Amino acid sequence: PVEQKPVQKAPPKPVEKPKPAPPKVEEAEEGPSTRTGSPCESSGTYHCSEHPDKQVSMEEGKRFPPCRGDNKGHSALWVLES
Repeated sequence: PVEQKPVQKAPPKPVEKPKPAPPKVEEAEEGPSTRTGSPCESSGTYHCSEHPDKQVSMEEGKRFPPCRGDNKGHSALWVLES
């Protein structure tokens, strides 16, 4: 009988996690805009695209909050006031 050597398998390659995409700065009709949860890239006063009366003052690097329009929080497109 011929003795068989155990077959050695290569160790599994580590799974690389996809890198998160940089936040998109969208161009709204009024000016630069950013979504809830994205970091602020330009300090200033922003308003919600769905509720223009809801405004937030943002500092560079802070994350945008949800809008509290209609007495409930929702993900918003925040537009920089000119």
